[in-house]
Formats: sequence, C-alpha cells, structure tokens
Amino acid sequence: MGLLQRKAIGIEISHGGIAAVMLSCSAGRTVLQRATRTTLPANTLQPSLKEAQVLQPAAFVASLREAWGSLNLSTRRIALSLPDNAGILLLTHLDEPWKTRDEATDVIRWKLAKRLGMDPELLQLDFQLLERRQDGSTDLMVALAHRTVIQQYEELAQEAGLQPARIGFHTLHLLRLLDRQPIETGQIITLYDNALGTVALSDAKPIFYRVKTVPPGPEQTGLLRRELAASLSAARHTYGGILPGTYHAFAAPHNGSLTALLTETRGTPPTMIALESLVDFGAELSISPHQLFQASAAIGAAVGAA
Repeated sequence: MGLLQRKAIGIEISHGGIAAVMLSCSAGRTVLQRATRTTLPANTLQPSLKEAQVLQPAAFVASLREAWGSLNLSTRRIALSLPDNAGILLLTHLDEPWKTRDEATDVIRWKLAKRLGMDPELLQLDFQLLERRQDGSTDLMVALAHRTVIQQYEELAQEAGLQPARIGFHTLHLLRLLDRQPIETGQIITLYDNALGTVALSDAKPIFYRVKTVPPGPEQTGLLRRELAASLSAARHTYGGILPGTYHAFAAPHNGSLTALLTETRGTPPTMIALESLVDFGAELSISPHQLFQASAAIGAAVGAA
C-alpha cells in the first residue's frame, strides 16, 4: 500500500451473521480490499428498541472476534453498523436556532423523547444537518437509540477486543454508500436484512424517510407489497402529489421480487443499483456476489469512517 493510503474497517451485525470489511482509500479512490462473513446462531438477536438485543452474548462475541480476525489486521478501531430495529432514523425540523452541536442535541433529545414516550436521559443520538434557513430553523436527519441497546453492543465489541468509534444503522450506511450515485431528485428503495427502506430526494436532499421491517417467510411478499404502496404514497404526498425524478432500488443480486413489486406498484421498472458501481474491488478479494451484498452496510460504515 502507498504511504498516503488510509484503511477503514466496517463491521455489520445482521440477523443472519456478522460481516467485516477493510477499505483502502487514497487519491479519491476507495477499494474494497478484504471482506468476510460469519454466521450467528439462530435467535441470537431479538428486535427491541429499549431492551438489550443480544440474547447469546458468548456466541455473539465469538462470531464478532472471528469476523474481525479473518481480515488479518491489527487495527481494532471499527465503524459498526447495527440492524435498523436497534434504533430510529428520522427526519425532523427545528424552529429554534442553535449554534453548537451540543445545544442542538439537547433540543432534539427533549423534543423526540416527548414524541416517542422515552426518557430523554436514556436516549443517545447523532444528527446530520440537511439545511439551515435564514431565520435559523434547520432540517435534520437524526439517528437515535436507547442507551441500553447501544451500551450492550459497545460492551460486547470491547469484549471482542474492538473499539467501535462510529455506530449507525444499516439503512443509514446504505444511503452513505448510495450517495455515490448522482441522484438529485427521485426515490431510492432498499431491501436489506429484512428491512424495507424508502427515501425521497429533492435537489439531493432527503425529504422523506421510512424503514419498515418485513420478516422473511411465506407472507413477506404480501407485506412488501403493502409497505411499498404505503411508503410510496406517503412520499408522493411529501412531493405534493407526484413522484418526480428517477427511482432506484438496491437489493440482493438475482432476486427479482423487489423489482417485480416495484414495477407493479409504480408501473415501470426501477433502475437497479449494483454494488460494483459503488466501490472498486481489490484484486485479491474472493467472496461470492451474494456474500458481498450481505456486507453492504459494513462497506457503507467503512466509507463513512474513511
């Protein structure tokens, strides 16, 4: 590697396993150099916004240590991607002007805690400023989680010998990866780790965001159809009655169910986004296309940390 290359490690926790990746970044080029994935025993994770999610800590730590160890790196500082049901990602607006991130964080915490019926002292959150107006009001994308959930993941990562420097959710990290597509106005649909994400953009700014869990099984297609219709209807309302621009989808390769459902719902097929168009692959990378897709959130987390 060149002297000016940086390494970034991303690790994602999904319901079927743990993926770990290493990116190298230099001169505006990001290359996926290594990727690996380990499995998790069934029922290791439980969906919960307020309770600890990992039900089998010892097995979890062993899988996490194995995934990181397979990268053959000494770096222990990682960006961690958690299932979407570990927290909440939403768009919000603040009328109150603010000067510092701490000041804004306090206002957001109390506002959302009241709205969600949670103790504000138990909320951990981060935010991205989307727009600041002349009157001082702001539009924000906010990621928040209950302290109990985040602390368990942090403690188990540390038990595995790792240092989680950045923590986020899968769909947020997918959007960071998909930012590499030149989409100004349009919609992005993601289907990842049993979560359906819908994002509407206007002038490259998110104006609508929604994520819904769609458990696997015989009823998944029906659930996807209903959730797609509901999400696109809500996005259409946000735009003022139409769905302008282009629309894109990101889903597992060789899985045409989402394409078919979107074509049925929208009337035209979406532009499918391939992982290969978002990141370069190193010459020594050896992993199947499906396993690569299952590491997408880890790649997005590493991109954000690079």
